[in-house]
Amino acid sequence: MNTTTYLGRQPILDNSQQIVAYELLYRRGSQGGAAVQDASQATAQVLLNTFSTMGAQQVLGSKLGFINFGRELLESDLVYLLPKERVVLEILEDVEPDTELIRRCRQLREEGYRFALDDFIHRDDLMPLVEIAEVLKLDITQHDALSLREHVRLARSRGLRTLAEKVEDKDQVEQCRALGMDYYQGYYFARPVTLEQSDIPSLRLSVIRGLNLIMADAELGELEALISRDAGLSYKLLRYINCAGMAGLSKIDSIRQAMVRMGRQQLYRLLTLLLFANEGEGPSSPLLLTALQRGRLLEQLGQGSERGNENELFVVGMFSMLEALLHMPMTRIAEEMVLPDSIRTALLERRGPYAPYLALVEALERCDWAQMQRLAGELGMAEEAINAAALEALAYSEKLA
Repeated sequence: MNTTTYLGRQPILDNSQQIVAYELLYRRGSQGGAAVQDASQATAQVLLNTFSTMGAQQVLGSKLGFINFGRELLESDLVYLLPKERVVLEILEDVEPDTELIRRCRQLREEGYRFALDDFIHRDDLMPLVEIAEVLKLDITQHDALSLREHVRLARSRGLRTLAEKVEDKDQVEQCRALGMDYYQGYYFARPVTLEQSDIPSLRLSVIRGLNLIMADAELGELEALISRDAGLSYKLLRYINCAGMAGLSKIDSIRQAMVRMGRQQLYRLLTLLLFANEGEGPSSPLLLTALQRGRLLEQLGQGSERGNENELFVVGMFSMLEALLHMPMTRIAEEMVLPDSIRTALLERRGPYAPYLALVEALERCDWAQMQRLAGELGMAEEAINAAALEALAYSEKLA
């Protein structure tokens, strides 16, 4: 019997596009398409196993976790196993708001549990649940602009926040912001999309030039000159080295010293990370978190494999998010960068030795367990090993971002 469990996280962002929470999506491998009752029982067991073995800190970091709850779970004692200060219980849209359920939810609210209403569409019989909720989640595909505006007005009149679900492009983000939405969730934030073409910012352009010099095996002096000419890049590079524990026992205060200490391979990784670094000093972006998770997971999956180089797999994972970061198609990005054919074909054509690894990671992000199992078989990997690597990559991204 397959007892492997899998974790899906989808970021929830505020109007500054900073992560404030994650929706946690749990499945039991092959049971991903089970009936509602079976799915509820499986979810309860996975919640128990995950929080007892991993802990909220590893799963959520400093963020809140939104978790789907049907009637069966709301009425069970399993809810008390969750850290109430770290979670928001999403009451699913098909839950019947009868007297007994409303009493139960009020009791949990009095005990400190927090609620969101999933896929909310106003009905009079739902108003008792609105009174105990903190967040109304609105599936924007189920509302027109007038309906969204009315629901935002309803939420504000009762001191609630609104969360726009299934946001898939920039125009939808702007529309929801204009209507007064507070939070956002959807594929626009969770996976790379091709947006309108724009120029590469100067700092990132310097980083790309540095990456190209390393890939072209340029002289150390040429690389040092490039980095030293860019004050912003020099500052960020030295800060990352000294703050991330790469400096060892002594502080590194020169670019040449940094490059000698790290070596080309580690410098390439650090420059890759700087591609995703915020221009300001605010919290890390969801793109950086996703890129780090992909890079680390691909690297681990490639360890010991005869198909390719684990360091190149790390680059494939990180660079697979560049379309969303730079707001331009991968074809143009590839023109700016010196890349081995194995990485280029994986990113541009989704073929070659690294393509199945990237497809596997994307299947995990979509919680597409059938596709994940097929690719795991193709790569000769055990599902347990993939799951362990995914959890380690999650912790790795939270530590570095």
